[in-house]
Amino acid sequence: TTGIQWNLNRVIGGLDQVAQGDLTGTVSARSRDEFRDVASAVNSMIDNNKTQLRYSSLKHFLLDN
Repeated sequence: TTGIQWNLNRVIGGLDQVAQGDLTGTVSARSRDEFRDVASAVNSMIDNNKTQLRYSSLKHFLLDN
């Protein structure tokens, strides 16, 4: 595969994981171009989703107790 295909497949794979509810992974890109920027944005999205999930879980725990 070409560099473009490899990077695109990595980003798509990371987004597929998130779409299935798996927030454990990260996305990497070999290049130093827009794909690295996209991978970084996807990783930020994953981190933000984890933070929101933790906050939501804590909020529900505190309200239930």
